Amino acid sequence: MLDRLDMVRAWSLGRDAGLREGNADMALVVDLDDADAFRRYSADAGHQQILNELILPACTRTGAQFFARGNPGFPREPPP
Repeated sequence: MLDRLDMVRAWSLGRDAGLREGNADMALVVDLDDADAFRRYSADAGHQQILNELILPACTRTGAQFFARGNPGFPREPPP
């Protein structure tokens, strides 16, 4: 799937290091250029299929979107 998602610049998947109780077991970080790329990635049918058929039935999902340093969107005003 990632081969056809041209908006994905990089991705990283890793298990929790176990340094704090209550953390998630693992995390996936997907590096995208901007909010529009996130919207296209999020709406992609293949992404939705994997999320709905593999991820959500097997675990709890918590999402967060942020602008990393060096991204034109950083820093930004906090939401109202």
